[in-house]
Amino acid sequence: MILDQRVVIPEHPLSIYPFREMQVGESFLVEGRICFERAKQAAYVFAHRYPEYKFSCRKVTQTSGRIWRIK
Repeated sequence: MILDQRVVIPEHPLSIYPFREMQVGESFLVEGRICFERAKQAAYVFAHRYPEYKFSCRKVTQTSGRIWRIK
């Protein structure tokens, strides 16, 4: 077994979405049906952990959706 010391820990999966940087009224588009479903779930988890945030998710086309910060 080899021990490594300089391996960077990957960021948490929620950080792939800009939830923390979003201002009220801003939104982002998520392409792909599966990707949109995952982003909706991530928005729900993020808002549950940080109650000062609230998001609204809407399907834009059959294969994409948009997520808005509303609080």
